[in-house]
Amino acid sequence: MARTKVPLKAPRANTKRARELADLQRRQDYAQKLFNELNNVVFKGALPPDTKLQWSKRLLSTAGKAKYHRSREGVETIEIELADKILDCDERIRNTLSHEMCHLATWVIDHNVREQHGKLFQNWAAQVMKKRPDIHVSIKHNYDITYPFEWECQKCAKVYGRFSNSINVDECACGACKDGKLKPLFTSKRKVDTPKQSRMAAAKPKGTFQCIHHVFLTLKVIIDSPSTRPTSTVSELDSNSQDIEFIVDMLTQTIASTSLT
Repeated sequence: MARTKVPLKAPRANTKRARELADLQRRQDYAQKLFNELNNVVFKGALPPDTKLQWSKRLLSTAGKAKYHRSREGVETIEIELADKILDCDERIRNTLSHEMCHLATWVIDHNVREQHGKLFQNWAAQVMKKRPDIHVSIKHNYDITYPFEWECQKCAKVYGRFSNSINVDECACGACKDGKLKPLFTSKRKVDTPKQSRMAAAKPKGTFQCIHHVFLTLKVIIDSPSTRPTSTVSELDSNSQDIEFIVDMLTQTIASTSLT
C-alpha cells in the first residue's frame, strides 16, 4: 500500500528559519530578474531563456559555476550554479551571475567550448559593464567569505574558516607551519552527554544495599564471636541475644528484597 506523502509545514513567521527562507527567495527572484534583463539587453536573447539558476549549499570555495554540455544527439544542457552561502548580497549576485553568463556566451553564442577568460570572455564582460555600470565582471571571484567557525594557529596566526564545526584540534595541525596547534575562535554549544538511568534507579537511595550489608556483617561478627569484644559488652549482648537475632533476621529479609530490585 502506497504511503500518502505528508506536505512539509511552513516555518512559523518571525523565526530564524523563516527569515532565511524569505531571504533566499528574494535572492533567487533578484537573480532570475537580472538574468532575463542581461540576456535581452546584452546577449540579445541568444542564451536559452530556460537556463536553470541552481542555488547550491555545497559551493563553499567559489561563488558561481557555469555548466555546459552538448550530447552526441545535439542536446544542450546549460546551468548556472550559485553559492548560497557566499552570495549574500545583491552586489555579489550581480557580479557573479554576469561572470557566469559571459562564460555561457562564449560557449553557446561563440561556439568556443575551450574559452575560459580570453578575448571572447573579456569582450562580453566589457559589453555587460557598458550597459550596467553597477556591475563589475572580473576574471576571478575574490570575495571575503564570512565563516561561522574559525580556528587560528597559535604559532603562525593563520586563520581557517569553515561553515561547520568540522576541524578536530586534537588531530589536525596547521597546514602552513605544519606543527602549530589550532585554537577555536568561537564558543562551542555542544551539549555534554550524561548517562541515563531508570526512574526506579533514580528514586532508589544510593548505597542502601551497601549500608545494610555492612550493619548485618557487624552484628553477625558480634554474635558469632563474642570473645572478640570486651567482657562487659559481651554480657550485655548475651542478655539481649534474642533481640539481636530478630534484628539480623529483619536485615536478612531486607537485603534479599533489596538485591532483587
